[in-house]
Amino acid sequence: MGLVRGRRCDRHVADPDRVPDPARSDRQRHNRRRRERLDIAQVSAQAAVASSGTAAVCASGDRRDILVSGHWARGTQASSVYCMAEKVHIGIDLGGTRIRAGKFNANLERLARTETLTLDEEGVEAVIGRIVGQARAVWADKGEEIAAVGVSAPGPIDLKTGVITRPPNLAGWHDVPLKRRLEEALQVPVYLGNDANLAALAEYERGAGKGFQHVIYLTISTGIGAGIIVDGVPIVGWRGFGAEGGHMAMMVYECGQMRATTLEKETQGGAIARQAQVAIVGGRQSAILALAGGDIRHIETRHVVEAARKGDSLGLELLRRAGTLIGLGIVSLLHLFNPEIIIIGGGVAEGAADLLLTPAWEAIKANVLDESYYQYGDWQLQIVPPQLGEDVSLIGAAALAMRGGK
Repeated sequence: MGLVRGRRCDRHVADPDRVPDPARSDRQRHNRRRRERLDIAQVSAQAAVASSGTAAVCASGDRRDILVSGHWARGTQASSVYCMAEKVHIGIDLGGTRIRAGKFNANLERLARTETLTLDEEGVEAVIGRIVGQARAVWADKGEEIAAVGVSAPGPIDLKTGVITRPPNLAGWHDVPLKRRLEEALQVPVYLGNDANLAALAEYERGAGKGFQHVIYLTISTGIGAGIIVDGVPIVGWRGFGAEGGHMAMMVYECGQMRATTLEKETQGGAIARQAQVAIVGGRQSAILALAGGDIRHIETRHVVEAARKGDSLGLELLRRAGTLIGLGIVSLLHLFNPEIIIIGGGVAEGAADLLLTPAWEAIKANVLDESYYQYGDWQLQIVPPQLGEDVSLIGAAALAMRGGK
């Protein structure tokens, strides 16, 4: 037996090249396995950032492969001992007219999209069936795993129980346990959110609010919705009924008396059209009536806006009134939440932004507690339009799923 002299002591030890050392063999096996785990982790990280949005990591024997968009970056076949799938999330937008679904990767980039009509007149069960069908239409492809599903729905929603209580635009929906029903059908976690709250979350993550931590989103359309982000977290209240900025109470003076109302009742699209109808019935002359084809029943907010742009006095008056009340509502939001940026979207706001925001800013500056709420040093409050278009609810729902409902 060959012997060698140790370097740090005088005792003799067996030559490791000629005498088996069980401890050394164990260490070698351990190190080899550790290197394999590190290799797999490294490949997994590479796959996670693959630009295709479809990436998986698989090991087959001693070979490490990356599956990107259906093609192996290394290796020649898809047979594998195991596969680490990329986690993707599904966002669903449940509206009174349409149900839409989208699949999103970890960067909230849309990978697939589909939609169908809601048809709520066919009943709750039929609508739930269509929601499930739309989710499955964008379900995971090879190399993907659905981590969770988010649903944007009209409120009020009890977020603790996942129950939609009584939405105004879904006929027959009273206390529907939508979260439970979808989890039973899809077998993945499902998270619900108010549509305006999730629009705010989407704009915070990917749109006009990206880079800000204190964001308020307002949508002015057939109603007024609001979403509030504080320190990067949506504010929804104890059971999820909070952040209803459109329902801020206010008093207005008309016809010689004060009456209680809300921001939504006075400034949403239908309210502006009704105010035009009342004024014209009362004898006001306006181009609004001609733009509606001479039929007062057909007057819409777009006719008011078009007339105002042509200099019509009634159209300008009505939009100035609406803008002033919106500004007063913003004053309350500034005092309560002190945002960095306010994003205002919705059909009415998009069509008449300049006509509404000029009086809104005047009301803000005239009624805010201190100018530091809108201007402080080099900082200036921004009131801007949204950036994400009609995908905003899908992105927000997917972001909610990615956050685990938080």
